[in-house]
Amino acid sequence: PFYTTLALYASALLSVSLMHTHIKRRSDIPNLSTAEAFFGRYFVFFVIGQFTALITVLGNLYYIGIQCYAPFQFWLAAAVASLLFTLINYGFVFAFGNIGEALAIIVLVIQVAGSGGTYPVEMLPKFFQVLYGVMPFKYSMNAMRETIAGSYNGTYFKCILVLLLMAAIAIPAGILLHTAFKPFLKRFNDSKAKTAGLMHS
Repeated sequence: PFYTTLALYASALLSVSLMHTHIKRRSDIPNLSTAEAFFGRYFVFFVIGQFTALITVLGNLYYIGIQCYAPFQFWLAAAVASLLFTLINYGFVFAFGNIGEALAIIVLVIQVAGSGGTYPVEMLPKFFQVLYGVMPFKYSMNAMRETIAGSYNGTYFKCILVLLLMAAIAIPAGILLHTAFKPFLKRFNDSKAKTAGLMHS
């Protein structure tokens, strides 16, 4: 569950690093809203994320040959986690540009260190124990564990609902942050343009 979750997040991060999140403004659509601009390119990242989830799950089941109590639910957990991770990474870059990529990496590092995938949460510093309850990795990993060894007390569905709730929050958060930081991002890009090609655009 940990490395599958890590692979899904890394795929979403690589996608926003390799492709632009913003669409070009067109003269025939002068009044394009921020929400329309957000969803105008996101579908591409969504499809890549879902394809990655499917390939990763099939690799686990048929190449590595893991024991899995509920293969379909395992795929569903990966698909929902991928949806959330693409929204998080896409939202960061859509709102903050290149700075968003750095923020997405910071979120990844915090989750790798504090999600309980490498060490038990109880052994981690207090900082990680406080954040543990809101880490997407936690719910993705727990949902996958439930499909591998058997579900208990509805934990699987609770984790899926939390992931979907986080995804629902990530959409307006990305749009609102883009609107709020748009002037700052414009100044940042203008300053970057003055470096005469020194910095990657």
